[in-house]
Amino acid sequence: EDIYHVEFPSEEEALEMLSLSAFKQCCVPDGFEEVARKVAELCCNLPLALSVVGTARRSGKFSYLGSNLVLIEK
Repeated sequence: EDIYHVEFPSEEEALEMLSLSAFKQCCVPDGFEEVARKVAELCCNLPLALSVVGTARRSGKFSYLGSNLVLIEK
């Protein structure tokens, strides 16, 4: 029986995942760096959480990434 241990993504990898799902680019756009870092932290750098938050932002359910931050903190 093989057991694989998978580590959490680094902060930079988490930001890239969030940016890809939220903005369809590999880097966080200017002006969103601080908020993106907070969102990644609140998501505990979990890939699924980053994808859900980013996709919600991109799909128009939120007008900007800061709205996701408010939703997560509630």
